[in-house]
Amino acid sequence: MNARKASALVALVAGLALLVAGPAAAKKNPSPPLSEQTAVAWSDGAQELRVAPGQVTANLMAVAGGCRNIYVWRSGTNSIGSTLWKYILTVEWCWDGYRITSLFRQPRGEVYYPLWSYSPYDAANAGGVGSSYAYTWRQGHFALCAMWCAQHTYPWIGVTARADGSYSWSTG
Repeated sequence: MNARKASALVALVAGLALLVAGPAAAKKNPSPPLSEQTAVAWSDGAQELRVAPGQVTANLMAVAGGCRNIYVWRSGTNSIGSTLWKYILTVEWCWDGYRITSLFRQPRGEVYYPLWSYSPYDAANAGGVGSSYAYTWRQGHFALCAMWCAQHTYPWIGVTARADGSYSWSTG
């Protein structure tokens, strides 16, 4: 598939996802400040699609079953735009059209500048294997410390994975 066809396919899928989400989803999750960029990506084979916060993506594969791996991240930048840290939540799940059949959740933090550190902070789950959905909420803690800690931030990510392969997410 050439680049032009791939771009058209990505635009079509993004448009379908926006139609499924509707205007209420965009209002519910305002864009984060420029200092804390957010993104999500999913991959089915060799395709990757990036969507805006809060959008629900429709599973374009057969609803009868499948598996998906998504990752959502929130990052912090300094005044010149360099990324200081990134908080990432990976959610992998399989479904049969009625319930989630397997589930893996993994948060992690990455720091890119000296003196920044990461530690897990808080977590909550709902639903899961055997249910029609799985909600995952994770919060991390990043701190800028030398002799004392001068700055703390507590980013969080929430992801709802559904038994039809769709999902939604939010960050803060």
